[in-house]
Amino acid sequence: MSLDEAFADVLTVAKTARAPTAAWRTLCIRQRRRLGVKASDALAELELDDDVARVRAIVRDLAMKSDHDTLVFSLYDAIDDGTAAAGFYVAPMKSGGRAADDFMHDPWARDHTYLRASVLDGVSHIAARCDLRTRWLVESVMAFAAAALVARFAAPSCRIVVAFDEPKKGIPAFAELTVQKKAEETRSASAHP
Repeated sequence: MSLDEAFADVLTVAKTARAPTAAWRTLCIRQRRRLGVKASDALAELELDDDVARVRAIVRDLAMKSDHDTLVFSLYDAIDDGTAAAGFYVAPMKSGGRAADDFMHDPWARDHTYLRASVLDGVSHIAARCDLRTRWLVESVMAFAAAALVARFAAPSCRIVVAFDEPKKGIPAFAELTVQKKAEETRSASAHP
């Protein structure tokens, strides 16, 4: 399985999952051959439900402007200060119905709220104990998976894009987890005149 296939697998599971922790464990099992048994089993022990509840409360309290129609959840590099291992933030923005490939390249200032997720801390701590090849996979593929699942279940009715602040070579900079409602409505209207 290539890195592209690993990310495609993460996106498929994140978009179709019915529960965050169960989907996480499924991903850990599916990535076992790439990550090894030790890393895969350690990752599978992490829980996402508390993080989802905490992030959902923050998202609910965001003061979104009326023209904001998308939430960008962006992972930033690990902070090695002994307290915070990893994190991400949420930034509401106006996409204007454009595709993520278009609006994510806009030069815009992000009004963002920093979030903590225990699962991201856990992923970083596990990655630190892995060999270099496995560490990179854990820090990229599995960190992205954790953020994607937390974001999707914390903001189920929003258009969501999950991104890396500083993507590493060979991994996608961002991915959309939701389908635009306007696009769905247009397809539905054209299919049923």
